[in-house]
Amino acid sequence: MPRGTVSTVRAGIAQHLEKKRSFEGLASARSRRALDWVNFFVADVEEGFGGFVAFYLAEPWWRQGSS
Repeated sequence: MPRGTVSTVRAGIAQHLEKKRSFEGLASARSRRALDWVNFFVADVEEGFGGFVAFYLAEPWWRQGSS
């Protein structure tokens, strides 16, 4: 990687971390915990639903190349 690119990346990371710190006080710990649980359950639903859809689409009338 060229030397200028590394410094640009580091500057971008530093800027990101600074912005992240400025948002930390905006949401309460309770809100962040609730959002964690929502994300957990959405991922769980996606995992279960994805397997069902894959099984359903495996029917003989569906081909992988068709849109």
